[in-house]
Amino acid sequence: MHQILVVDDNMSTLKQIGAMLSGQYDFSLMRSGADALTYCECEKPDLILLDVRMPEMDGFETLAKLRLIAGMEAVPVIFLTGDLDSETEAKAIKAGGADYITKPVDWGALSRSMALHLQLDA
Repeated sequence: MHQILVVDDNMSTLKQIGAMLSGQYDFSLMRSGADALTYCECEKPDLILLDVRMPEMDGFETLAKLRLIAGMEAVPVIFLTGDLDSETEAKAIKAGGADYITKPVDWGALSRSMALHLQLDA
C-alpha cells in the first residue's frame, strides 16, 4: 500500500483528508513543514500532500528543504491551498509541485491526481 504524507497546519483539513485516505492508503499527518522534514529524514513517503500557507515555514520552503533530503528528490508533491489565484498555482508548479489542488479539497480531483502521480512514480 502506498504511503502518503499529508502536511497542513489546519487540523480540520488533516481530519478531512485522513478520512478520504483511510482504507485506501497508509498515511501520516503532520501539522508543519518542520515536522514533515523530521519525518522524511527517517521515512520515505510515496507522495506528499502539502499545504501552501503554513506559519513559520510555508509549503514552498518546505518543498525546497525536502528536496535536499536523500531519497526525497523525486517524490511527487501535490500542493493544497485555499488560494485561487493563478500566480500561486504557477509558483507551485515552478517550485517543483506535481499538481495543485484547491481547498476545500474535492476527493475526485485529488484521487485522480494522486493515482496519476503514484503511477508515474512507480
